Amino acid sequence: MSYKNLIDSNLNRAFNLVKDLALDAVLSKKSDVTFDFAAGSTVPDGTIETVDVKIIVVEVNKEKQSSDRNNEHKGVKNKIMLKRKEIGDLSIYDSINYEGFDWNIASTIKSDGYISMLEVHRST
Repeated sequence: MSYKNLIDSNLNRAFNLVKDLALDAVLSKKSDVTFDFAAGSTVPDGTIETVDVKIIVVEVNKEKQSSDRNNEHKGVKNKIMLKRKEIGDLSIYDSINYEGFDWNIASTIKSDGYISMLEVHRST
């Protein structure tokens, strides 16, 4: 058995051992955009491809953001971990849905060939 297969099998075992801490999630790929020359604007093609994954929420951070002078918007920022083998290239995804909420993928904190740590956020 190669080291890569050994790490993958132990990573699968680890996600199974954490039981309910591993949440079901759905990653959504960015849709293709075309340019409508008649209207002079971009038009998304409307197709959304999804991938089912298991994630572990590592950190929850509630923050306050103020974008307008008098309006204050609250947001939540989480750090999640997922298995890299299930998803491939991270740059093609723009959102993830888990626990009934849609989250925007803000950045990749750490990624190697086996796991990825992402920062996701949503408005409340």
